[in-house]
Formats: sequence, structure tokens, C-alpha cells
Amino acid sequence: MPALLAILLTQEEVAAKEEAAKLQFRNTMSAQFSGKKVTGWLSKASRSIEQLDNEAGLGRTPLWPDRGDVIIGGEGGTGQEGGNGIMRELHEEWTQLSPAEQLDCCIEYLRKTFCYCLFCGVKFDGIVDMEKNCPGREVQDHNE
Repeated sequence: MPALLAILLTQEEVAAKEEAAKLQFRNTMSAQFSGKKVTGWLSKASRSIEQLDNEAGLGRTPLWPDRGDVIIGGEGGTGQEGGNGIMRELHEEWTQLSPAEQLDCCIEYLRKTFCYCLFCGVKFDGIVDMEKNCPGREVQDHNE
């Protein structure tokens, strides 16, 4: 009997380890999927910001899509910290944020600057209109 008990315990341990491995795999895949969702929303948000900023006559910011072009102006110059220096600092700060933090900044900018909800895809007439007609600031608010 003790040998049979040892085999059963071993089988239970193996089953527990397999279940733990499955759970770990699901968690990893969920995190990767969630990361892809954040990246997708961030891309949409930055394109929306670029379009709305252009319509409003505003200049380029680090919130715009990064297309590999220079967003801080030309190189060289006088060595003074003018607008290019500020843009350089902003860009450096921006790139230090995680994609989720960048998305949060973009959502806040869109809502406060343009009364635009990324998840509704609507530019509201004002804050009161947005508060009345938009279900909330988060994507989960729009899935209910």
C-alpha cells in the first residue's frame, strides 16, 4: 500500500504542477494580449491627438505618433535651451513612461483639451455634454 500511495501522491503532484503551468501560461498570454490592446489603443490615441491638434493649429508634441522623424526640431543651432530643448526634455520624459502610462496621459489630454472620448470615438460639445453622454473614462466603462 505505501508504494501505491507514493505513486498516487506523485500523480497528484504532477497534476498540480501541470495545472500551475497551465495557469502560468494563461496569465502570460493574458498579459501579452492586454499589452497588445494597450499598444493598439495608444496608437489610436496618438493619431487622434495629432489630427485634433492639427485641426486646432497646435504644434507637434511627444503625444503624436512616433514615426522615426525628429520631433524636437533641427539639430545644431545656438546651443540655447529654447523650444527645442523643452521638446527634447518632454520627449525624453515621454519615452520613460510605460505604454499604459502613455495611454493614460493621451486619454486625459483628449478629454480635457478636446472633450474627445477615445472609446466612444466622439468629440463632444463640451465637458457637460461629455459627462452626460459618455459612459466613462475607461474602456471597461464602454463595454457594459
